Order: sequence, then structure tokens, then C-alpha cells
Amino acid sequence: MKTKFIILLGCLLLITMYVSGQNWNKISKDIKKKQLSMIASECKDINRYYELRKSSEFLKKMVIIPRNDTIFILQIHREIDASLYSMIWNKSDTLSVNLDDFGITTEITHEQTFTNYMMKLVSEWNFEEIKKEELKNGTLPSDIILATRIIFRNNQYKINCLYFKNFFNIERDRWK
Repeated sequence: MKTKFIILLGCLLLITMYVSGQNWNKISKDIKKKQLSMIASECKDINRYYELRKSSEFLKKMVIIPRNDTIFILQIHREIDASLYSMIWNKSDTLSVNLDDFGITTEITHEQTFTNYMMKLVSEWNFEEIKKEELKNGTLPSDIILATRIIFRNNQYKINCLYFKNFFNIERDRWK
């Protein structure tokens, strides 16, 4: 009886992993559609972000999420070094990947590529405070950052997107 239970549990785990892996392709396409519908005129890199997600498959490498979770994605095309940066996080995992100007994807890391404060505001989906920061601490050049929130509830998901200009406050945001 115990062996049957373990086998059944293992099969359910494999099915869950397979289904969640398959869903990331659709979720990534849905992110692109949502971004294009909301902010296409402000950001010319949406297709490149989609290709980065697709080629690196870094969304699939997230720790398997429970039925109810929220995932956040930040993306920026830095004009200074012509690189795309993407970071995804939830309560249990953080992953980052970037694409350099030669089109070479760097390794996927568990490191943070955006500031703690920016991540906090995005995690709170605090658009009002983000806009204040944009005005008060906007950087030059003012690269556009795309933020995406994916809310998973009962095997369904909802995608929200927003964009803002990069901001940085040396006293608060420097790496310590």
C-alpha cells in the first residue's frame, strides 16, 4: 500500500512538473501580447524580451510554484551596454538572465539585477510611488523598465504590466 502511494505521488509530481513546464510557453506569449497591447509605443524591445525568455527558458527554471502564487518580472534594455536584462522572482526564488549586444545569452543566475527598493515597489504593485521615484530619481539615459505581475490562483493566471523609467538613489540603492 505504501509503495502504491509513493508511486502515485511520484506520478502526480511528474505530471505537475510537465504541465507547469508546458504552460510557461503560453504564459510567455501572453506576457508579450499584454505588453504589446499596453505599452508597444513606449518600448520597442518587447519582441526581444520574448525571444530572451524563449531562448533561455529561464521561466521554466523557476522553483515549481504552488497553486496560488504571484511572480514578478522586471526587464530593461540598457542603452549604455546594449544589453537586455530580465529578472523573475516570487517568495521562494529569484532568477536573472541577460542578453548582450552580441546576442549571446549569459548564464542564468539566482542573483538580483535590480535594486531592492525597485523590487519592493513592484512587489507591492505600487505604481504611484514608482512614478514619484521616476520623477525624483530618474536616471540618464532614462531606459524604460517593463514590470510584469503574474497572479496564479487555482490553476488560472492573470497578467498585469506596467512600465516606468529607470530610477536610482545612490544613498538608498547602492549595492552593499
